[in-house]
Amino acid sequence: MDGRGRPKELVSSTEKCDEPLVSGLHHAAFSSSSSMSGSYSPGYAKINKRGGAGGWSPSDSDHYQWLQVNFGNRKQISAIATQGRYSSSDWVTQYRMLYSDTGRNWKPYHQDGNIWAFPGNVNSDSVVRHDLQHPVIARYVRFVPLDWNGEGRIGLRIEVYGCSYWADVINFDGHVVLPYRFRNKKMKTLKDVIALKFKTSESEGVILHGEGQQGDYITLELKKAKLVFSLNLGSNQLGPIYGHTSVMTGSLLDDHHWHSVVIERQGRSINLTLDRSTQHFRTNGEFDYLDLDYEITFGGIPFSGKPSSSSRKNFKGCMESINYNGINITDLARRKKLEPSNVGNLSFSCVEPYTVPVFFNATSYLEVPGRLHQDLFSVSFQFRTWNPNGLLLFSHFADNLGNVEIDLTESKVGVHINVTQTKMNQIDISSGSGLNDGQWHEVRFLAKENFAVLTIDGDEASAVRTNSPLQVKTGEKYFFGGYLNQMNNSSHSVLQPSFQGCMQLIQVDDQLVNLSEVAQRRPGSFANVSIDMCAIIDR
Repeated sequence: MDGRGRPKELVSSTEKCDEPLVSGLHHAAFSSSSSMSGSYSPGYAKINKRGGAGGWSPSDSDHYQWLQVNFGNRKQISAIATQGRYSSSDWVTQYRMLYSDTGRNWKPYHQDGNIWAFPGNVNSDSVVRHDLQHPVIARYVRFVPLDWNGEGRIGLRIEVYGCSYWADVINFDGHVVLPYRFRNKKMKTLKDVIALKFKTSESEGVILHGEGQQGDYITLELKKAKLVFSLNLGSNQLGPIYGHTSVMTGSLLDDHHWHSVVIERQGRSINLTLDRSTQHFRTNGEFDYLDLDYEITFGGIPFSGKPSSSSRKNFKGCMESINYNGINITDLARRKKLEPSNVGNLSFSCVEPYTVPVFFNATSYLEVPGRLHQDLFSVSFQFRTWNPNGLLLFSHFADNLGNVEIDLTESKVGVHINVTQTKMNQIDISSGSGLNDGQWHEVRFLAKENFAVLTIDGDEASAVRTNSPLQVKTGEKYFFGGYLNQMNNSSHSVLQPSFQGCMQLIQVDDQLVNLSEVAQRRPGSFANVSIDMCAIIDR
């Protein structure tokens, strides 16, 4: 307990975090992609229970089915177990587990650096339990069947083991800075332990910063969605001692999932731990003490008029469990014991972004309906990938006027318009470079009669235009990430292989595509895409 009778964040190893979390839940806490009928509904998917038809079965046994549980608040999860449908030939032989705080933006459970496939059941009645290699914290859990008994169909009963989890959350709006002021105006430390968790959709931002008048400083920040830790225990202005030390770790940290950071310093020896992976290093220079003046700030650098403070963005996102040398900063902030800066807003619940990402593997495509017969062809979207090549978009014009292909070729974005009506039969423009760096990049493309323009990352200055002869009539289908070639005798073969990576904020004809609707396969169709998840893994 932390002195106010609150449970500590993570249960100590002596108490076992191993309570069944599913068996006591109400029917309403369960949901699924579909159900064969009422008696096969997801609420019957409890281990060793025989209610209804004895478990959950979806209306179709295919790879687009899922079973979801809402625990009502966040839990620490240590193990999961599955069982087939009671006394049947329906069981799942392999599955994935996804988890989330919000029921959106899912994160697949990873083990050994890969999205993990759990071995499932071999009959309908024995329970197969897996202890997780590392606990996860989530309010929602989703089971996604990958394979099932060939003689039957998908049938599932589940249990999830763990315990309650509590943490104070602070939401930073990108303007507010939270200072912790030192009692004696100075802080001189030989050892430091700083721990916190953060989640953000931004690739840049200062997480914490402190500095002293002798030239000491400590900064933890995001740069290009990687974590950068900089420390200087003192430089000697006159002599050769240079104290600046900087270490970079992690990537894709703007995925709006929780990441945990621990900085442990003893003199010049540092351990920096990000999400269970630790880097050990020694600082440059000859000094052992960190001398900070006035305060250490969280969420940004207070504007001081110094050049260092103006150029760096503040952190926008959420932090929890901030602990500075044994001081619970999040708790002090919640009890209004700290004074946030007078710009911006500090709040105590995490603001979630509204974007829905979609994840493509090598065999995916997403088909989106457009408005037919418009004179203006207009699309925009964001993508992130490590691959230098891939098909981003393909669409046929109406009235056999030709087609448009947007692809990634050698890390540039290229647009190829095949024109059937004029002598010039292809228009090619391309823009950008190094776009396979794992960062989000925006593509905007607009075409109308005798005019087309391609803009990358909103950079109007380097937008590429063409005034080649061109007639435009929009078609009814836009294929993202891959192309479903229905016409075998089609004269057009797509230039690039399927896209591997994520897209978001897809707009067609100036309308944001509602990916949640596409996920229910209403308009449009798709194959092998994961909606509301960006499961890209750093190479």
